[in-house]
Formats: sequence, structure tokens, C-alpha cells
Amino acid sequence: MTLPNIFWKNTMYYILPIFTIFIVIGALINEYTKRGFTLVFMSQIWFLVIYCLAPIAIISSYDEVASKAFNLNKNDVESFYVQLLILLFYFSFIFGTNLGNHYKGFLKISVSNKNIRRLCYTLVLIGLFSMGVFLSKYGGISYVLSNMSQIRSGQADVKSYLGAFFLGFYKFVNLSFFICFAKILIDNSKQSTSFKFYFLINLMLSMFGLYLSAGRENGISFLISIIVIYMAVKKRIPLKLSIFFILFTVFYIVFGKTLVFALYDESFDINDFFNTRFYYMILDSFNIVMVEFSHQYMSIVNFIKVDGNFQYFSDYYIWMLTPFKLIGINLGDSISYYNTYIIMGWWESIIPPGPVAFGYMSLGVLGVFIHGTIVGYIFRAIDSIFNTNNPVKIDPVMVGFYGMLVPTFTYIMSNSDLTLFFQNRLAQLVFFLALVFIYKARYLIKRY
Repeated sequence: MTLPNIFWKNTMYYILPIFTIFIVIGALINEYTKRGFTLVFMSQIWFLVIYCLAPIAIISSYDEVASKAFNLNKNDVESFYVQLLILLFYFSFIFGTNLGNHYKGFLKISVSNKNIRRLCYTLVLIGLFSMGVFLSKYGGISYVLSNMSQIRSGQADVKSYLGAFFLGFYKFVNLSFFICFAKILIDNSKQSTSFKFYFLINLMLSMFGLYLSAGRENGISFLISIIVIYMAVKKRIPLKLSIFFILFTVFYIVFGKTLVFALYDESFDINDFFNTRFYYMILDSFNIVMVEFSHQYMSIVNFIKVDGNFQYFSDYYIWMLTPFKLIGINLGDSISYYNTYIIMGWWESIIPPGPVAFGYMSLGVLGVFIHGTIVGYIFRAIDSIFNTNNPVKIDPVMVGFYGMLVPTFTYIMSNSDLTLFFQNRLAQLVFFLALVFIYKARYLIKRY
């Protein structure tokens, strides 16, 4: 093989991802200029990492980045076809956001300062009650602390659908913190010392919940919510907080799993870790981060290689049948089960497919376009309906809730398991219904 052919073979599979990067960056600048730090903006950040940077890392450093769960090789992942599917999904996503631009109004509620405080206290009480039920169903706090990762992955000896159901409502504690944070940002001078003290207690309770979740994604989402709320109120980028967020996120992804396991490993030698592994993990941090996002791209490759059966968007309704599992009736499993099965041969919900693979596994190329368009439309609708740039006074309840929704819905962009999405977002749905039926949220048309 001649030198030009070798050069072309080594570089041609980077062309489309790099081309896509420039397109996404241009769209990000346009989105931020017009609307600020929105759900559509954050979703494109995730897309950039998952479907542009991760494929480049997988192709260039296959042995270091590719998930070992897949029975694939480097030649398999070098695929123009898969990269074109990714580009199709992105364009369909943008097409969907343009369709969603027809929303010209926003939700508005009127809640007094006294009632906002009552709401925050109520949310925390519900969250603490839910945590109590969860701990009782999983054998107490000692068992939970010793088996956090196993419980999160569904591999623990003790399993309880009811306990997992109630744990989802502990997110109300986080929501209370976000509302309090927005309220302090809007008018810090009018907040009493007792309210600020409650705010700190609320923060500690939120940190406890994040610790028990044993998941790095939850910690990152919490920080994203804080940035969204800050920008919604202050209308500017929190530079110091953003720098901290970037550094923390990289550190959390690179070292989070190691340090969490170290808490329960008596043989872990922290001095040996810093002397022998820390420096090399820093040098290899890009590949370590990309490992966490390799399964989405590789799921597309794997489904095409095994010539799997289309799912015909069954996940669009299977999530509604999940509650029957509480009474021991299983009427269908999510797409993550099927994806894990064709990858590893186990009927477990271990490897979610990501949105591009979800669309392709549903109905091929047409499925990619349909799913991308629907996701883009819904995301733009959420940005419009919960618009924090409306011409009336900023409401801390709506801002705090929107701050929670942004990282909540980006899960669809990162994993796209709709059953898990709705299962873990029931608390947000209940709160939205409370806004409509208790706090009389109304859709108002913007007046310019």
C-alpha cells in the first residue's frame, strides 16, 4: 500500500465527524445567541461528545476506548454509513426544533413568597418520606451504603420495585433546592437568615441523595441545573462556575468510579493510587472520558452487523405498561434489554442504545429521521413553554423546575431508553400536574 493510500485510510473516517463538529458548533453559537442556555443547547453539547468526539476516539484508539462488552473490531467501527446515520439524526433533530418554534407562549404561575416557602418545605418532607420507604425496602441504610452500585445496576441481592419507585420522589429534595436557589438569586437581600439556613440544609440533603445514587450522571446533572438557573436569572455565563463545572465533570468521570469503590474496599491503598495510577489517568483522561460514551456509537454498528429485528417504536408505548411490574405482571421490556441481549446474550437492561441506534433499531433509516424529529420538536416545545426569558417577572418556581428539566430530558439524547426515562421522571410529572391543578399554571401568549 502506497503512502498516500495509507494516509487516506487513516484519516478518511474522521472527515464526517469533524465536519459534523463544525456544523454543531455553528448551531450552538446560534442557539446561545438567540435563546441562551436551553435544553436544545445542552442536548447538542451531549450530541457533540457522544456522536462526534467519541467516534473519533473509538476509531483512533479502539483498544483503549471501545467498550469490551461488544464483539466488534476496529474495522467494524470504521463506517461511513453509521456516520451518515448520525448526521441524518442531527439534521432531523434540528428540523424538529424548527417545527417546535410555533410555540409563542409560556407557562405562568402566581405563587406568593410565603407559599413558595411552604412548597419547598413540602417537597423536602415528601422526599424524606420517600427515602425512608426506599431504605426500609432495601434492608436499611447500612445495606444500601454497602451495595449502592449493585442497587443502581439492578444486581443487588435485595430488589424492590416499590423501593425504587419511591426513591424517584427523593428528587423533590433537589427540586426544593433549585427553587430556593432561584429565589435567592432573584432577590437575595429579602431572604431571611432562617431561609438561608434552610437553603444550606436543603443542599446537604441533596448531596446525600446524590451520594446514595452512586451515579456520576446525577452529580453532573445537578451542576447543569445550577448553571441553567443562574443563567436564567442573571442572563450571563457564570464564568467561575462554568470552569469549575468543566474541571469537576472531567475529574468526576475519570476518577469518580475509582474513588467511590475505594470507600468500600479495605485493601485500597490511596498512596499507591496517587503514586502509580493518578498521573497516568490524567494523561489518558480524554480516552477515559470517551469510554463512558462509546456504547451509543457501537450499538448502531452492532445492530447493523447482527442484522437485528426492528422494534417498530414499541418503546413509545411500553413505558406505559411498566407499572404492572409492581404487581408482578411484565407486559414488555424496554429497548435496553433487547440491545443488551444482541450485544452480550443476556436479557438485562445494561446497555441503552442512544438515540441514533434507538431510531435505527425501530425502523431503519426512516426511524432515525422520525425519532430525531420528535426529540427535536419536544425539546423546543419545552424550551418555549418553560421559557425563562418571558416578558413578565421571573418566577423562582418555574425557573427551578426548568433547571431540573434541562438535564432530565438530555437523557433522551444520551441514552434514549424511554421506559427508564419515564420511570425515573415520575416525580417531575407529578410536580407538573401540581403546577397545573394546584397552582393554576396557565399558558400565556407573548406580547411584543
